[in-house]
Amino acid sequence: MAKDLISIIIAAVKSEICVYDSFFNILCSEAGSTTHNHIINIDKDKYLNFGKQKYSLVYYLSVGDQNCS
Repeated sequence: MAKDLISIIIAAVKSEICVYDSFFNILCSEAGSTTHNHIINIDKDKYLNFGKQKYSLVYYLSVGDQNCS
């Protein structure tokens, strides 16, 4: 699945990409989540401007217990 997703994304953006595993959150139903980013120091470099070029792909392997019981 990971290789397929990477191939699809590369084809969509017509460019090489860098894949980095981050963390995961487990949220209760209707818990909501605030917008956040994963900007690190090099992303803030005004010449590289990586922070404006980052995107996140979130996928769920299983929907789990939707009642949070």
